Amino acid sequence: MENKEIKEQKKPRKKVYQKSEAISGASNRAISGASNGATSGASNGAISGVISGAQSGSSKIRKAQKILNRRRGQRKREIIQEAVQIETEKNKKYLIQEDQIKILEIIEGGPKEQTDDVSN
Repeated sequence: MENKEIKEQKKPRKKVYQKSEAISGASNRAISGASNGATSGASNGAISGVISGAQSGSSKIRKAQKILNRRRGQRKREIIQEAVQIETEKNKKYLIQEDQIKILEIIEGGPKEQTDDVSN
């Protein structure tokens, strides 16, 4: 019995919100009052202040984006340079092996032939 009571207590209760007519009527009156001609002049001044603040903030945002783009470009260039360095190192090793083969060919007097026969 106690377990059932504990489970019943732990069950979440659903909250049901109902829109009452009194609240909706009050909100409609507030909206209609705000759209009056007398209040529109004051609200225009407030809005223009917000817009000018947003414009000055947008220049800061643009500067920050430029800085980020520069950093991204630098990272890309660094990655490309590292890749080129790694590639040149691989090429150097390959060229060194080719040069060694050519030197052996010159010393022995002809192109080196690979033979599978080990009994020589």
